[in-house]
Amino acid sequence: MPGIQRNSVGIQSDSNLTHHLSLLPHPKRLVRIDSHSSLSSSLSSFPSYGFVTGNYVTLLFHCLHSINNGIQKRPKVSKIEICLSLKLVSLLAINLDAGGDDAHQVFDESLPVLSRALLHFESSGSDSDIVVGILDCLGFVGFFGSTHPEETQSVMRIVWDSLAKNGSEWSELVRKKAISAWSFLLSSMLGAHVSNKYWKSVTSYFLGLMGDEGVALAVDDALGLISEMGFLNKFQEQVEEGCSRDKIENNITDKLRWLAIEDRGKSLELLADEDGDEDKDRQTPRTIKIAQQVKDGLILSKVSEIIQSKFIRGLLGPQGFSNYLQDNSNLQNMFKFIHRSRKNDQSDKDELLMPEREEVTVRFYCPPNQREEHRFDDILPFMSGREKQVQKRMMQSPSSVRSKARSQLLKKQREIRTRVVSGSVFDH
Repeated sequence: MPGIQRNSVGIQSDSNLTHHLSLLPHPKRLVRIDSHSSLSSSLSSFPSYGFVTGNYVTLLFHCLHSINNGIQKRPKVSKIEICLSLKLVSLLAINLDAGGDDAHQVFDESLPVLSRALLHFESSGSDSDIVVGILDCLGFVGFFGSTHPEETQSVMRIVWDSLAKNGSEWSELVRKKAISAWSFLLSSMLGAHVSNKYWKSVTSYFLGLMGDEGVALAVDDALGLISEMGFLNKFQEQVEEGCSRDKIENNITDKLRWLAIEDRGKSLELLADEDGDEDKDRQTPRTIKIAQQVKDGLILSKVSEIIQSKFIRGLLGPQGFSNYLQDNSNLQNMFKFIHRSRKNDQSDKDELLMPEREEVTVRFYCPPNQREEHRFDDILPFMSGREKQVQKRMMQSPSSVRSKARSQLLKKQREIRTRVVSGSVFDH
């Protein structure tokens, strides 16, 4: 099966997951919450590509129905059920092939519901857990479900408008999640694809938050990502006379360096291995040793990778992130992670991989022969004498392109066999 594979160790069977799925519309609230919780716990611990691809439509619409019921004047569902539904939509997005038709359907169906839910809950201080879940869900749906930069930026604008409007009234947790979600979405884009008109006030807004200890690390990552992308003019308002963009960028770099020195213990603690063997004095590069089940360490050398790792680990947890990294192609492609078993490490070094079959294909174009008279045998296979000569010259002649390509292929195969016999193929 292409794409994301399932880990069969320690995961609930598809029959159990299907059973919990069937209980989502149950009239009793406690039964619904238990089924939401069981599905969320299972999908957070292990990827389940087969179950999700076969049932994502049913699961998606149950979750969206719960969220819609929660934003009514007289909600029919509890806050915990809304939070669990939001988490399940996020888990759907990460389990489907990123940018595929299924993931894009999740994006299309979820975005209007999430936008309405954010408008409904954003000004309520008592619903901060729901707002955090909505921001999380917007990040995952936009990152894995969008298919072009404009779609990604549409989600970023929803998050940014809400942050600019309510950020001063939000708790530190909600503000930090909003900045992290915005940065997570931005990390999926190339600087050249970022719009020139949406984000002119970003750097000045973030620079004003750098003294806020509650969001300092999130702001640190966001400004570092902007600096790493190298398109500062797209995130900065028109500079005043006598103040160059180089000075602004140097100011950002200096403040980031100061924060790295002041908070390096906190930063490394967030990214440390569970074994606690991190180097407290090392500032760069930041590294993660992914749980004990993963044979290879994950090295993060870019700010974008650090942001992505933090945001995904916030949803899955350390153990879930480790399991997803082994079996989820989205994360493997994102972090360029290749999992190798220790048993096959040595055999992989000594094995020469050769193609089972190689072919040479030659295509050529012969302009049609325009005839004045009308032919009634157009539906029959026909080849003129001129066309036969062209085909013979292109396909059968010893000096034809096809013959030359075939000779080169045979020569290559002889050289490979010779090297295998001599053993020189491993000298490289």
